[in-house]
Amino acid sequence: MGKFNNSLSDAAKSLLNEQVLEQRKLNVELEASVLSLFYKQGARVNECNEITESEKADELLMKLKSQLTDTNEITKHLKESTNEIQTSVEASINSVAIMASNIQRAANAILKLAADVGSIHNIVNASDSGSDILNEIDTINSLIKKTAFNAQISSQRSMETSVLAAQIAPEVVVTHVEKIHLEAVKMLGDANKNESLLSEKVANNKSNLLKALSEEKTLGGRLQHTFVNCKGHLNTYDNINKTVNFGLNVITKGMSGNTFTIAFNNVESSFYNTTKAPFNDVKDYVLFFVKDKDKSAFNIVKAQELLHAKGDGKKRFTIIEMDGKNKPVSTDGKIKKEIEFDEVLDTDGETLIRGNDYVVFLMIEFTDDYKKMRNDYSDVLSAPSLAFSMKYKLNSPEARSIKVMLKQPGSTIDGILTFEVNQISTAFTPEYRCYFLPYALDKQNRFLTESEMATFMHDLEEQNNKNISEVKKEKALNMSLLNGLDGLYELSPIPIFNSVVANKVPVSNYSVAQYKNAAPSTFITATVKIQANTTDSFGHPLIKGQTYLPVILTTSDGTDKTAKQYAISLSDPVQTKPFVIK
Repeated sequence: MGKFNNSLSDAAKSLLNEQVLEQRKLNVELEASVLSLFYKQGARVNECNEITESEKADELLMKLKSQLTDTNEITKHLKESTNEIQTSVEASINSVAIMASNIQRAANAILKLAADVGSIHNIVNASDSGSDILNEIDTINSLIKKTAFNAQISSQRSMETSVLAAQIAPEVVVTHVEKIHLEAVKMLGDANKNESLLSEKVANNKSNLLKALSEEKTLGGRLQHTFVNCKGHLNTYDNINKTVNFGLNVITKGMSGNTFTIAFNNVESSFYNTTKAPFNDVKDYVLFFVKDKDKSAFNIVKAQELLHAKGDGKKRFTIIEMDGKNKPVSTDGKIKKEIEFDEVLDTDGETLIRGNDYVVFLMIEFTDDYKKMRNDYSDVLSAPSLAFSMKYKLNSPEARSIKVMLKQPGSTIDGILTFEVNQISTAFTPEYRCYFLPYALDKQNRFLTESEMATFMHDLEEQNNKNISEVKKEKALNMSLLNGLDGLYELSPIPIFNSVVANKVPVSNYSVAQYKNAAPSTFITATVKIQANTTDSFGHPLIKGQTYLPVILTTSDGTDKTAKQYAISLSDPVQTKPFVIK
């Protein structure tokens, strides 16, 4: 290759490499923006929950305050009654003491009378024994003795009554009633104070909610800005790639599958033959699959060495013949070649491994006649394509199979979630992570999300090599306006959530499903217990009366090898039914 072509090739590689590095930086920023928005939405959910709980507490406090007001009135009247009782008791004690004194005097008089009657009886008995008068005196003496005895008993009991009455302590009752009344007054005062504090808390929560909403919009704008930069940068790369690198692209149709397609622009000669048709200048297109980490060391010299090597060296490239029966069909100036992933080798002679990153180099081998006409016998090697990789895609459960059964009578758990899924192999045991996303029934509580951006991260992960112009044809930008924020946003009942976000959620914020393999069948049923310590995707406890949407992420079994070779899969939240915690 001439010096001019060498310089042009080096400049193309350098320019494209700069674009790739900048794109990687933007991809990191985009992922960070998505996660920031997700967690800010979580903060907003927390503020909404705080307001809901505060309003419930305020309702209970109002009922308690009403009861305390009634109690305060009761204790107030009770206090007044005890004061009256104390006065009455004191008067009663005095009355009983006077009564006891009067009874004592009466008893003493009766005893004196009894003594006098006894003396009379003795005199009569001595002077007039056996007379009628003596009989009457005997009767009177007997009755007066009984009366005297009863008078002594009455006197004793009146004294005891006076002592017992004196022992009554109404001031103790009054003290207790006053204490109860003071406690009721204090509790009512605390209720009023708590009402004030709760009102202040509700006001602060609402203020924080407005702040969180404002910050959410700010992050949404930042995300939109980063998203537009990513799309614009990919467009820039696509245009540069078309101009200086033959439009070389690898179309993987997602990371799973067994085939991928190499697409590039057909090279047409600027010379014409005698029939005024373009000169047939390309003999073969040669594809080299190079490990991404080795792409900087691959050049035209190594390509030609492999092209002219013998033995195993011949298997380290793929030739697209332009003059044979297998000549690829060129449409719109493009040539496409479908490749079987497991049937090609890289430039090291190794089979392609799923999960590893590779790039493609395109070598254009010109015909001898064309080289003579140009007086240049060199061939051309492209710059590397964008890196690509292919993985085994794990299966996620269908939305219709995800079901939630809430607490049954006698159950010790709040509920159970079940789902069915067809695993890719009985020898492989993936992990199924269940996320409970807050689900906003009211439009005013819904979340900022973006339909294309939600899948754009997926595109970066699974279709980052796809021709950008083809992506544009498949997806049209859905422009909308939300609360004065220009962008690609729409309102969603759930937070922004995709496989990239799900894979970054802490282990404490999701539940791992339990299941057993039923070999030889790959069809399994998995369960997730919904318990008191179960949280939503933001780490907040599930709240009774709130609505949630379950989403299942299928991941590898945890080893580095499987994590690299298997692509995670997320169930469809749009088709999944939400449920209410009871």
